[in-house]
This record gives sequence, C-alpha cells and structure tokens, in this order.
Amino acid sequence: MRGPKPKPVELRVLHGGAYERALATQPKPRRVLPRCPSHLTGEAEKCWHRLARELYDAGLLANIDRDALTAYCSAYARWRKAEDMLAKDGEVILTNTKCETNKDGTVTNSGGNLVQSPWLAVSNRALDQVTKLAAEFGMTPSSRSRVKAEISAARQAQPERARSLAAAPNADADPRRALESGT
Repeated sequence: MRGPKPKPVELRVLHGGAYERALATQPKPRRVLPRCPSHLTGEAEKCWHRLARELYDAGLLANIDRDALTAYCSAYARWRKAEDMLAKDGEVILTNTKCETNKDGTVTNSGGNLVQSPWLAVSNRALDQVTKLAAEFGMTPSSRSRVKAEISAARQAQPERARSLAAAPNADADPRRALESGT
C-alpha cells in the first residue's frame, strides 16, 4: 500500500478535511462505550479508564475498537514497567561475575561483561507499539496539531436550539468588554 494509511472518518472531520470526503461510505460500527476487559489489571486498567471515555466522547471509540484499545493499554503498562526497571537497574548491567572467597575470607568479584539491560529492549519495543496504536486513535502530538475543531459525541447529540444558545455570545463573559470598561 502506497502513501499514508487512510484516517477514520471521525479524524478527517476533526482535522478539517472536506465535508464530502469525510462522509465517504464507511461501515458504521455500533457506538457503545466498551467495558474494560477483565484481564487488564494494574497500570493497564488505569490506562483504560483514563482513555476510554475521552476517546468515546470524541467519537473515536466504538465497541469494535475494544481489542485495539486493550492492546494499547497492555503495551503502555509494559512500557511503564520496563521504564521502572530501567530506573532501578540502569540501562547497562554487569553479567557473568564470579564471586570468590579468598583464604582470608574476603569476597572478590572477577570477570563479568557490561551488556545492555534486557529491559531496554522491552521498553523500546513497547514504546514503538504504544506510538503506533496511539496514532490509530489520533492520540499523537502530530495528530492533535492538525485538529481544527473538537466535536464531541455529547455535543453532536445536543438539539440544534441548545447549540445555538450555547454559541450565543455573552457580553458579561467577554474579557474584551472588561478591558474596555476598565474593570
């Protein structure tokens, strides 16, 4: 496949693509906020609860996306664990040391090699997975920088009259009015 991967319709709308192009025929999955899978625990579960509602409200998460978000949360938890282990043990470790007790009772270490910590490889791989899956949901900084308007599912569900009232300017809340009046 040549060129960038196609974006979901919701991201094209958020990024300000042509309206007609955004409404291209695409299967519409059932929009139900998926439940956190029972096998997610600890940091992965926290990640799920932190992101699921926000992605759902932005129109970027449906029940069919549950496995992709689960993979993201698992990779995120793996990355966090690896980073914690790297902070504790360091990026380079000493291996194959021999502890010998001398005749006088002192212990000496001999041999050993400096090698990259296995946790560094785990961290790098998990971070790569997190970055790729985050792009699928529009959670990368470059994706956010192209967003021109935030359209939440809750706001789309508001009746037209409520939206027009919410968009009506409030002179009391306008900071320029406060500056003009000198208060």
